[in-house]
Amino acid sequence: MSLEQFQLAFARLVSDPNLIGSVRRGEPGPQFRRQIEQLDEIERRRITAMADDPRMDVLCALYRSNRLTALVRTVPALVDALGDRLSDTVTTFWREIPRHDLQFKSEGTAFCSFVADTSNDVELQRAAFEAQAELDARYAA
Repeated sequence: MSLEQFQLAFARLVSDPNLIGSVRRGEPGPQFRRQIEQLDEIERRRITAMADDPRMDVLCALYRSNRLTALVRTVPALVDALGDRLSDTVTTFWREIPRHDLQFKSEGTAFCSFVADTSNDVELQRAAFEAQAELDARYAA
């Protein structure tokens, strides 16, 4: 198909350890299935082989570590406020909000917005708004 479509499928794998597991089990889910159906046969086999490769777990861990570092450095109070919900929240955030640049501020801002918009917990929403205000103040200086 196209290099861009292949790279998008690969990026989705790297950013989602649950997707890697589902592809390994032969159950990639309807959204990813539609995405890889746009690829030609060779590209589909390559994506499957990449998901099966144990080194993919390392790539996924590095991706998550880099994105988590941005959040810990820019909105630490919100990270702390999430507590045990952090892992599920960041996994959903990273799946739904791809990173388009390598700027910590934009990652922190996007995360604050995501938590404020998706959480039903008033305290978490407040923590997200406060973290955003602190982030804006820090970068305004």
